[in-house]
Amino acid sequence: MVNPINALVRGSVRFINTKIPVSPRTTFNLGQVEGGTSVNSIPHEAKLKVDLRSESEDELVRLESALRDCIATGVKDETDNARDRSKGKLDWKVEMIGSRPGGELTADSALLASLRAADDYLGNQSRIERSSTDANIRCPWALKQSRSARAATAAARILCRNGMNRPDVNLGLQRAC
Repeated sequence: MVNPINALVRGSVRFINTKIPVSPRTTFNLGQVEGGTSVNSIPHEAKLKVDLRSESEDELVRLESALRDCIATGVKDETDNARDRSKGKLDWKVEMIGSRPGGELTADSALLASLRAADDYLGNQSRIERSSTDANIRCPWALKQSRSARAATAAARILCRNGMNRPDVNLGLQRAC
């Protein structure tokens, strides 16, 4: 009889041998495996949650394709090697459960220019990096956020002029304001 966990393991072993580039930064993690109710019974289903990350959309597409191919091969290997192939058939699918796109500001971005000016003013040394966060999703309320940032900057200037400029104020807060 075929075993869905065995099929996932067979496919997973193939997938973890997938070559990833040094650049663009790319990684993956097989984070959760679920299935079965006891150690001495063949489970009726198995699930695997995989996290794929890259600075490149093309790399993500390549990794997702490799994952699909590896799982399909794992299912085929398990089916071909089952002691009794007449009992049970494995159906499988890969579905996306979330997407957190990578983001990058253009070199002429007003936001990047403002951050660099704040860093220069504060003597903060920062570096440009790409990252995968929910903050990379374009927000329809970006204009409101910009207005809020300007208001916070104005308030910070007023506080500083009125003697509230203490040396123990968090550098990150100063940078944001």
